[in-house]
Amino acid sequence: DQDNQLQTNYNQLEEKSRRLTEEKEDLNRKHTTAQFEITKLQGEMQELQLQLSTKLKDEKIQQERLQQLQQQIKNSSVNNLTERLDNTETELEKAHQSLTNCQQLVKQRDEEMTQKDELISTLKETLDDRAME
Repeated sequence: DQDNQLQTNYNQLEEKSRRLTEEKEDLNRKHTTAQFEITKLQGEMQELQLQLSTKLKDEKIQQERLQQLQQQIKNSSVNNLTERLDNTETELEKAHQSLTNCQQLVKQRDEEMTQKDELISTLKETLDDRAME
C-alpha cells in the first residue's frame, strides 16, 4: 500500500514537472517574442531620432507615431514583462525629449541661417552701392 502511495506521489510530481516545463517553455517563447518586439520598436525610435535631427517638418506626425509606438509597447505586455515594458516607455519618453531638443536646435540653426542670409544681402547691397560710387 505504501509502495502504491509512493508511486502515485511520484506520478503526480512527474506530471506537475511536465506541466511546469511546458509552462516555462511557453513563457520563454512569449518573452522572446516580446523582446523581439521591443528591439524592433527601439529601432523604429532610433530611426525617428535620425529623421528629426536632420530636419523636423511636421511635429504632429512625429507625436502621433510616438504615441503609436507607446501603444504598441503597452499592447505587447505578456505575463511578467510589464515592468520591463514600463521601463521601455520611460526610455521612449526620454527619446521624445531628445527629439524635442533636436527640433529646437534645428529651429535655432534655421534662424541663424536666416540671419546670416540677411547679413549677406546687406553686405551685397553695401558692396553694390560702393561699386556704383
